[in-house]
Amino acid sequence: MPTVITAQGVKESKNLIEELMDTQTFKSCGLQKLTKEELQNLSQWLKDALNIVCQKGKFEAKVVILMQPRLKTIGDLEEAIIIKDFDGDKVIIERAYGEKWILEAKTWCSWSWRYEGRKVLLKFGYVSSKLINDEGDVCEFWTEQGIH
Repeated sequence: MPTVITAQGVKESKNLIEELMDTQTFKSCGLQKLTKEELQNLSQWLKDALNIVCQKGKFEAKVVILMQPRLKTIGDLEEAIIIKDFDGDKVIIERAYGEKWILEAKTWCSWSWRYEGRKVLLKFGYVSSKLINDEGDVCEFWTEQGIH
């Protein structure tokens, strides 16, 4: 379980559920009513159900998951679809909740053309983003602009 240092300097452990959900979602699901033990049990069940495998890689810890149709996000990764590839130099992606963005490759992305119209994982940032394919290959992009 990750350890977090709060504003008061006290260490507090977060379970998987708290890591994956923002505060509003956590409360809207009524999970604040559960005891710490119940939350831990639910977190363990979720971890087992998603079959999460973490491996240390050359970037941050890689998270390999089976992309289930209803799964939209896991941690700071989300599903995205590469709508259009422009020879590995630029892509148009659609984020998990419908936003579309143009991303410009920091270096040529050798595999993005094969994923046009397909799901990939996205680590989105307003300046810089990463796309990860189902083989674990990573391409880094400048986040250029949103499309309306």
